[in-house]
Amino acid sequence: MSSVSRPVSHLDFVTELHRLCFDKPWDRAAFARLLALPTTRLWADAAGFLMCMEAGDALEILTLCVHPEHRRRGHARALLDEMADYARAHRIPAVFLDVAADNAAAGGLYAAAGFDFQRTRPKYYRTARGATDAVCLVKKITF
Repeated sequence: MSSVSRPVSHLDFVTELHRLCFDKPWDRAAFARLLALPTTRLWADAAGFLMCMEAGDALEILTLCVHPEHRRRGHARALLDEMADYARAHRIPAVFLDVAADNAAAGGLYAAAGFDFQRTRPKYYRTARGATDAVCLVKKITF
């Protein structure tokens, strides 16, 4: 896995994988805008990717995708560990994200990776099934 800040070569990969993983995927233009920002960080392997943005003294996880055929094999955890190593090396004290409250698999992954509950955002995500709460999580990074 490698950390790159502006991986234009990954644009098709992240766009297609996001489409496979989410009901409302981001389009190629959205990824192009994000990847062009100097604060965007991307970790990727052959099966998935993790995209963050440096936000002040923290990293915000924007999205994490693992190809459905490669889930539950440690890819997401490896990406999270690499991101935490980056935060540690750059003295970034916290990582945060929002996750859909009904996404039990993601919730379990983040809990196992050391993320703690902060608060709930009621009806934050709009889905085909209606509105779903977002759970805000944070991980403190120790140096």
